Amino acid sequence: MEEFSPEPPVRQDRETSSQKAQQPVGNLLVTSAPQNCVVEIDGKTEAKSIPFLLIEGLAAGEHLISFSKPGYERLSGVVKIQPAAEVKVRGDLKAGKLEIATEGEGSLRVISAPEYCTIRFLGMTKEKTGLMLNLSHVPAGEHRIVVVWKGLELSSNVVIMRGQRAVVTVSFRKHEKPFVVSYEAE
Repeated sequence: MEEFSPEPPVRQDRETSSQKAQQPVGNLLVTSAPQNCVVEIDGKTEAKSIPFLLIEGLAAGEHLISFSKPGYERLSGVVKIQPAAEVKVRGDLKAGKLEIATEGEGSLRVISAPEYCTIRFLGMTKEKTGLMLNLSHVPAGEHRIVVVWKGLELSSNVVIMRGQRAVVTVSFRKHEKPFVVSYEAE
Protein backbone atom coordinates (compact mmCIF):
# COMPACT_ATOMS: atom_id res chain seq x y z
CA MET A 1 0.00 0.00 0.00
CA GLU A 2 1.17 3.51 -0.80
CA GLU A 3 1.23 6.14 1.87
CA PHE A 4 -0.37 9.46 1.12
CA SER A 5 -0.52 12.84 2.75
CA PRO A 6 -3.83 14.48 3.47
CA GLU A 7 -4.76 17.57 1.50
CA PRO A 8 -3.41 20.71 3.16
CA PRO A 9 -6.06 22.57 5.15
CA VAL A 10 -7.29 25.65 3.35
CA ARG A 11 -7.96 28.90 5.15
CA GLN A 12 -9.74 31.55 3.16
CA ASP A 13 -9.14 35.17 4.11
CA ARG A 14 -11.60 36.55 1.64
CA GLU A 15 -13.85 39.31 2.84
CA THR A 16 -16.86 39.76 0.56
CA SER A 17 -17.37 38.93 -3.09
CA SER A 18 -17.49 42.63 -4.05
CA GLN A 19 -14.25 43.35 -2.15
CA LYS A 20 -12.64 40.28 -3.74
CA ALA A 21 -13.46 41.54 -7.23
CA GLN A 22 -11.80 44.88 -6.44
CA GLN A 23 -8.72 43.58 -4.65
CA PRO A 24 -6.04 41.38 -6.28
CA VAL A 25 -5.22 38.24 -4.28
CA GLY A 26 -2.63 35.48 -4.15
CA ASN A 27 -2.00 32.31 -2.17
CA LEU A 28 0.47 31.44 0.57
CA LEU A 29 1.83 27.90 1.03
CA VAL A 30 3.39 27.53 4.48
CA THR A 31 5.89 24.84 5.52
CA SER A 32 8.02 24.62 8.63
CA ALA A 33 10.73 22.77 10.51
CA PRO A 34 9.70 21.30 12.86
CA GLN A 35 6.34 20.51 11.32
CA ASN A 36 4.22 21.07 14.44
CA CYS A 37 4.25 24.77 15.30
CA VAL A 38 2.08 27.85 15.52
CA VAL A 39 1.94 30.15 12.48
CA GLU A 40 0.64 33.69 12.81
CA ILE A 41 -0.24 35.81 9.77
CA ASP A 42 -1.26 39.42 10.35
CA GLY A 43 -2.29 38.50 13.91
CA LYS A 44 -4.38 35.46 12.92
CA THR A 45 -3.11 32.25 14.51
CA GLU A 46 -3.04 28.82 12.86
CA ALA A 47 -1.85 25.57 14.44
CA LYS A 48 0.27 23.82 11.80
CA SER A 49 0.38 20.07 12.40
CA ILE A 50 0.73 18.73 8.85
CA PRO A 51 3.40 19.33 6.18
CA PHE A 52 1.62 22.14 4.28
CA LEU A 53 -0.78 24.91 5.27
CA LEU A 54 -2.40 26.58 2.24
CA ILE A 55 -3.89 30.04 2.74
CA GLU A 56 -5.86 31.17 -0.29
CA GLY A 57 -7.15 34.61 -1.17
CA LEU A 58 -4.65 36.76 0.73
CA ALA A 59 -4.69 40.38 -0.41
CA ALA A 60 -1.73 41.32 -2.58
CA GLY A 61 0.87 43.20 -0.56
CA GLU A 62 2.97 42.70 2.54
CA HIS A 63 1.92 40.46 5.43
CA LEU A 64 3.63 39.84 8.76
CA ILE A 65 4.24 36.15 9.41
CA SER A 66 5.72 34.46 12.47
CA PHE A 67 6.47 30.91 13.55
CA SER A 68 6.68 29.76 17.17
CA LYS A 69 7.03 26.59 19.19
CA PRO A 70 8.06 26.02 22.80
CA GLY A 71 11.80 25.43 23.01
CA TYR A 72 12.58 27.51 19.88
CA GLU A 73 13.14 31.21 19.36
CA ARG A 74 10.20 32.96 17.66
CA LEU A 75 10.85 33.58 13.95
CA SER A 76 9.18 36.54 12.19
CA GLY A 77 9.35 38.28 8.85
CA VAL A 78 7.40 39.94 6.08
CA VAL A 79 6.07 38.03 3.09
CA LYS A 80 4.94 39.86 -0.04
CA ILE A 81 1.95 38.34 -1.82
CA GLN A 82 1.82 38.97 -5.56
CA PRO A 83 -1.50 39.01 -7.45
CA ALA A 84 -2.42 35.62 -8.95
CA ALA A 85 0.80 34.04 -7.65
CA GLU A 86 1.49 31.42 -5.02
CA VAL A 87 4.20 32.30 -2.54
CA LYS A 88 5.93 29.56 -0.55
CA VAL A 89 7.25 30.42 2.88
CA ARG A 90 9.24 28.06 5.08
CA GLY A 91 9.85 28.88 8.70
CA ASP A 92 12.91 26.92 9.80
CA LEU A 93 12.83 27.28 13.58
CA LYS A 94 15.75 24.86 13.90
CA ALA A 95 18.07 27.01 11.74
CA GLY A 96 16.42 30.31 12.72
CA LYS A 97 15.66 31.44 9.18
CA LEU A 98 12.71 32.31 6.98
CA GLU A 99 12.77 31.29 3.30
CA ILE A 100 10.38 32.81 0.74
CA ALA A 101 9.83 31.88 -2.93
CA THR A 102 7.21 32.96 -5.47
CA GLU A 103 5.68 30.14 -7.52
CA GLY A 104 4.39 30.21 -11.03
CA GLU A 105 5.25 32.10 -14.15
CA GLY A 106 3.70 34.35 -16.74
CA SER A 107 4.99 36.27 -19.72
CA LEU A 108 5.85 39.81 -20.79
CA ARG A 109 5.08 41.63 -24.02
CA VAL A 110 6.63 45.04 -24.64
CA ILE A 111 5.21 47.43 -27.23
CA SER A 112 7.04 50.73 -27.67
CA ALA A 113 6.88 54.02 -29.51
CA PRO A 114 9.22 54.31 -31.27
CA GLU A 115 9.58 50.62 -32.13
CA TYR A 116 13.36 50.41 -31.81
CA CYS A 117 14.72 50.52 -28.25
CA THR A 118 16.76 48.59 -25.68
CA ILE A 119 15.01 46.74 -22.86
CA ARG A 120 16.63 45.59 -19.62
CA PHE A 121 14.63 43.05 -17.63
CA LEU A 122 15.64 40.30 -15.18
CA GLY A 123 19.33 40.86 -15.83
CA MET A 124 18.90 40.54 -19.60
CA THR A 125 19.38 43.23 -22.25
CA LYS A 126 17.26 42.84 -25.38
CA GLU A 127 17.16 44.97 -28.51
CA LYS A 128 13.56 45.54 -29.58
CA THR A 129 13.62 45.85 -33.36
CA GLY A 130 10.01 45.12 -34.29
CA LEU A 131 6.46 45.83 -33.27
CA MET A 132 6.72 43.89 -30.00
CA LEU A 133 9.13 41.92 -27.84
CA ASN A 134 7.82 38.78 -26.10
CA LEU A 135 9.45 37.03 -23.13
CA SER A 136 7.96 33.80 -21.82
CA HIS A 137 8.51 31.75 -18.65
CA VAL A 138 8.96 34.87 -16.51
CA PRO A 139 8.80 34.13 -12.75
CA ALA A 140 5.67 35.52 -11.09
CA GLY A 141 6.36 38.58 -8.97
CA GLU A 142 7.23 42.24 -9.24
CA HIS A 143 10.18 43.06 -11.50
CA ARG A 144 11.94 46.22 -12.68
CA ILE A 145 11.91 47.06 -16.40
CA VAL A 146 14.15 49.70 -17.99
CA VAL A 147 13.63 50.93 -21.55
CA VAL A 148 16.28 53.05 -23.31
CA TRP A 149 15.91 55.01 -26.56
CA LYS A 150 18.50 57.50 -27.89
CA GLY A 151 20.00 58.06 -24.44
CA LEU A 152 16.61 58.57 -22.75
CA GLU A 153 15.69 56.04 -20.07
CA LEU A 154 12.29 55.09 -18.67
CA SER A 155 11.85 52.59 -15.85
CA SER A 156 9.00 51.09 -13.88
CA ASN A 157 8.02 48.02 -11.89
CA VAL A 158 5.79 45.46 -13.56
CA VAL A 159 3.94 42.61 -11.84
CA ILE A 160 4.07 39.27 -13.63
CA MET A 161 1.11 37.09 -12.69
CA ARG A 162 0.88 33.33 -12.99
CA GLY A 163 -0.74 32.33 -16.28
CA GLN A 164 -1.05 35.94 -17.45
CA ARG A 165 0.76 38.03 -20.05
CA ALA A 166 1.72 41.50 -18.84
CA VAL A 167 1.49 43.83 -21.82
CA VAL A 168 3.68 46.88 -21.24
CA THR A 169 3.23 49.78 -23.64
CA VAL A 170 6.12 52.24 -23.41
CA SER A 171 6.10 55.66 -25.04
CA PHE A 172 8.85 58.25 -25.35
CA ARG A 173 6.39 60.65 -27.04
CA LYS A 174 5.37 63.87 -25.34
CA HIS A 175 1.81 64.00 -23.96
CA GLU A 176 1.59 60.18 -23.70
CA LYS A 177 1.87 58.11 -20.56
CA PRO A 178 5.35 56.59 -20.41
CA PHE A 179 4.14 53.18 -19.14
CA VAL A 180 0.75 51.51 -19.50
CA VAL A 181 0.36 47.94 -18.23
CA SER A 182 -2.52 45.63 -19.05
CA TYR A 183 -3.01 41.89 -18.67
CA GLU A 184 -4.35 39.13 -20.88
CA ALA A 185 -4.54 35.35 -20.64
CA GLU A 186 -1.52 33.52 -22.06
